[in-house]
Amino acid sequence: MGKKNDNTLVKNASFLMIAALISKIIGMLYKSPLSNTLGNNSMGLFNYAQNVYFILLMIASFSIPQAVSKIMAEKLAFKRYRDAQKVFHCALLYVIIMGGVVALFCLFGSSILVPESMSGARLALKMLAPTIFLSGILGTFRGYFQAYRNMLPTSLSQIVEQCFVAVFAILMSTVMLNRFSGAEESVRNAWGAAGATMGTGAGVASALLFMLFVYWVNRKNIKKRLARDTHSRDEATGEVMKNIVLIVMPIILSSFIYNVNGFINSYMYSGIQGFKGIDHDTITSLYAEYGYYMTLINIPLTLASTAPTSMIPEVSAQYAKRDMDSARDKIDRATWISMFISIPCAVGLAVLAGPITRLLFPRTEGAAAQLMMLGVITIILNGNSNISNGVLQGIGKPNIPMINAAIAWWWM
Repeated sequence: MGKKNDNTLVKNASFLMIAALISKIIGMLYKSPLSNTLGNNSMGLFNYAQNVYFILLMIASFSIPQAVSKIMAEKLAFKRYRDAQKVFHCALLYVIIMGGVVALFCLFGSSILVPESMSGARLALKMLAPTIFLSGILGTFRGYFQAYRNMLPTSLSQIVEQCFVAVFAILMSTVMLNRFSGAEESVRNAWGAAGATMGTGAGVASALLFMLFVYWVNRKNIKKRLARDTHSRDEATGEVMKNIVLIVMPIILSSFIYNVNGFINSYMYSGIQGFKGIDHDTITSLYAEYGYYMTLINIPLTLASTAPTSMIPEVSAQYAKRDMDSARDKIDRATWISMFISIPCAVGLAVLAGPITRLLFPRTEGAAAQLMMLGVITIILNGNSNISNGVLQGIGKPNIPMINAAIAWWWM
């Protein structure tokens, strides 16, 4: 039994890793022609809008797959299928409410979120409002199948999503640039960035349709499990919602604290540069360099994060059954997988920072490579951090990462 469970963890991590690798390669490759199509100024606006979108997405639904997979896995460990299904339904209700609120804030609060010096990014950010709403629903379906230790739907949906993102980002940015070819440069850049963000929306929508199809295909098996269930306690909806919020909120807060620095730095950078009288084109061009750096460094970060993603439902199930030896073994294996990816990637990107950035982003002026050489250490540190956070979330102690993140943020 132990051997089978070990293989399951490695298999699930492998599925996610392969999908993440394919997705990130597609994402890296399409960013090169996209940057050539948009130019540095419009690309800077696109990157800024994506950065704000990521923060809003984190608040709305970023942690919902982990929360759903954790809570459901604990119930599935005792064959409480109806209780697990109720968690799924309550999670859908949660993301619809939260996603709707945050999407409306994104749509009508863009002037608050984007400084005047980067005002061209406001249109692109508004285009991302529906994507925030759909992302929460998509994340809930992914968490549902992860709870059953089936990472294949999530893996395939990530590939589908990235393919649509790449095609529609390039297509729509080209359409918008041609449509506004006679307009002022600032207007043309804003619409070009907005067209590129439409790719993100198309990707999320396509992935959600794929997950809905997978769920529909499995509907008969789901109904059979629910009909045979004799162990569920039929918990009250209010109690289930309370548990979801108690799990989700600490994860959201810890992730928000860890990642909000990027948004704050971007906001301060563009604001200070504008206050000093630096022209708009220079600000957006330099921000594009930061976007090139983040595109590359996010590849190993995403690959390393597949280990804790696949580990959480495994550890949660074993911890719920008080099988500490199996839980420790899964943690050790996930740590090994994460470090096996993180350390070589960090060394390789540091050594080859210049050639890689020039090859993939011919428009770079060299700043992205310098950022890469300084920032690769975060790959290893984030790999370790994700594992420890995943363990604590899996055993029902999500408050600890939140407190540690707050302490780390205070000292930054």
